[in-house]
Amino acid sequence: MVRRWIRFLGKEEALKLMNWNNSDPYFSLRVNTTNGYTRDDLVNRLEDLQVHYEKSIMDEFVRIREGMQAVLQAGLLKEGMCAVQDESAGFVVSVVDPQPGETIMDCCAAPGGKTLFMASRLAGQGKVSALDINKGRLRILMEAAKCHNLDDIITDIHGDLRLYAT
Repeated sequence: MVRRWIRFLGKEEALKLMNWNNSDPYFSLRVNTTNGYTRDDLVNRLEDLQVHYEKSIMDEFVRIREGMQAVLQAGLLKEGMCAVQDESAGFVVSVVDPQPGETIMDCCAAPGGKTLFMASRLAGQGKVSALDINKGRLRILMEAAKCHNLDDIITDIHGDLRLYAT
């Protein structure tokens, strides 16, 4: 693999990639604006918990490298202040750009990060149908929807998308 990276990227870029690949990962937290929170609210709580963070280019996200245990113990996820969500999934939602009043179908929806984010963008006006083959993961999605006050916007559909493809 290293030889292939060097061949395609050159030695300098391959070394950068290998160093990045061996660095500690970070967690992205998305603030739950549906519950009235702002990124500043989340940042203030992280500062109170002495969790170092950096702001994302996306307004709803912050990144942390350490301190996830403190975030969990403080109940920030359980109380619905934020959710763990990769920023790449957030970018997908930005591209979809959900608007109030729209109806959205999210296929292969569980565990629900994009579903929740899209539903929050609807500002209480619209619907998101969350289709997934895994009933247990759909249940987790709906528990998160309730925690984020989005359970009246999201409808879960247990099904196999492959059965609808013709």
